[in-house]
Amino acid sequence: MSELDQDLAAIDAVHARRLAEEYRMVRGIAQLVATREGWGGVAPGDMLDHARLTLPERPLQFASYHNAVGDQPSELELYFLSKMPPDIEFTADTMHEGALRTTASIMCLRDVVRTKRFLQGITEAVDTLASQQTGPIEVLEAGTGAIPVMLLQAALRSERVHATGIELNPRSATMARQLVAALHLEDRVNIIDGDATRYQPHTPPHLLISETTHSGLSSEPFVQILSNLQPHVRPGGITLPSRVDILAAISSIQTYLKPAAYARLANQPSPVFRADWQRVVRYKPGDDLARINFTIEPGKLSPGRYLVLVASEVEVGTQTLHLGESVITAPRKLRQTTGDDLTFDASDNVSEIRINYAPGQLLRGVAELIRS
Repeated sequence: MSELDQDLAAIDAVHARRLAEEYRMVRGIAQLVATREGWGGVAPGDMLDHARLTLPERPLQFASYHNAVGDQPSELELYFLSKMPPDIEFTADTMHEGALRTTASIMCLRDVVRTKRFLQGITEAVDTLASQQTGPIEVLEAGTGAIPVMLLQAALRSERVHATGIELNPRSATMARQLVAALHLEDRVNIIDGDATRYQPHTPPHLLISETTHSGLSSEPFVQILSNLQPHVRPGGITLPSRVDILAAISSIQTYLKPAAYARLANQPSPVFRADWQRVVRYKPGDDLARINFTIEPGKLSPGRYLVLVASEVEVGTQTLHLGESVITAPRKLRQTTGDDLTFDASDNVSEIRINYAPGQLLRGVAELIRS
């Protein structure tokens, strides 16, 4: 392990401990809010539909970075935390390659626009499948996290749904099973420990869901998961997301550091700025995508230093997560192998930038600057 990777691992461990401490406190808050709001009498399906219809269409924007920082738990997060058995403990669990920590998976519910789009896309998919056939509807989700809201939405939308969730992090899988049991859904929702890049379904799914994607199809094994599971989807079945486009752009450092606004995505501020975004790769479930390989040309640039950015646009059935609306579609800077930002000066005469990386790879050391 390089010195940089060691430093990053140490920082991640500190962050994990902080999140575990935070969630011990948040669970207490969830119980107080549940009592105040009368959630004891609110069915989980009603709460999910309420979220689907009332969550915002666009992320909140703020004039400054510090105002955009927000650690407030979402309503869905508090609701399901209040439903968990009291003996569940939040600890800094071990990092599993290809999986989020338990607390990080719960925090995904703060990415409210993403949650809204996926809940709506899953609702439409289940309704479509229910109208097209009789009998059970088999649903498979890869990467449920500790609060499997997408799988629960599918199961609660139709009593004909039999849902299976695969989770690589054993602590998240255990917590998800405990939540399912607390909601009395064990007869129709099954959470298993497993690696979705290798798992072989016993029953082919009508609906396959995997939210394990990130900007530029980097950092998470989304493509590898779908390469494994998509061939098992029944003819006429549905896979969500149904499309991911990779976008790329060049931006001046000045524009990036002093944007027009900052969007609050989960608890992460993301700069909102104008750039000439190019759609460089389109991926659909079942496509063979061993490498992500594209070239962008800077063209004529004003004096100054520049960054190279990638982002995504994600289609979830009829729903679309646009650039910058979610953590998984936000702009991400390419970095050098040292971890420093990949930058170049307008005077460097860079004629093209060649980007080449494997799906799921970190965006470090993946670009080559070609000078004329």
